[in-house]
Amino acid sequence: MNKFLKISFLVIMLAIPLSIFIFLKIFGENKFDIPIQHADGVDEKFGACEYETGQFLVPDSLLSKGGPSLIFIYNAQGMNANTLSNQYERIRHLFKEDMPSMRVFTADSIEVDTVQITRVSPHTLKQVMNCGFVTDTYNQYILVDADRRVRGYYNTELDEVDRLIVEIKILLENGNSG
Repeated sequence: MNKFLKISFLVIMLAIPLSIFIFLKIFGENKFDIPIQHADGVDEKFGACEYETGQFLVPDSLLSKGGPSLIFIYNAQGMNANTLSNQYERIRHLFKEDMPSMRVFTADSIEVDTVQITRVSPHTLKQVMNCGFVTDTYNQYILVDADRRVRGYYNTELDEVDRLIVEIKILLENGNSG
């Protein structure tokens, strides 16, 4: 009797987690989402920028092509170009053909392989940052989805670049526009 009770208890203890796992596998949905920045409009003003009411969308002229884009606002005073190049190579190596198009906006001279670099005057760079991407921070990545919505701002620290990589994966798994 005692042996039968132990076996019954063991079977029940193994069946409960298994049934929960099967239930979640059949009826559950494992999907992550990235928040949309400025979904209700821009609540802070930068200089003389005029934003349309409603959801903020990045102007087409600032993006490279259809699909998700990775934008970087570069300032040589706060970052070494080799650091940017190494971070980009790490991201590019992870995504290969699924890599979002990358574009660097800068007022400085910089060379990064296979990246579209747009060199503008310091005044224009500040205007692009403020009006085009709703930020006032240099040396940061900006992830933009296929629908031109800003999905995140990321600085160049290792943990932020790791977060950027995870969020690019989520964006690609959800169909480029989440």
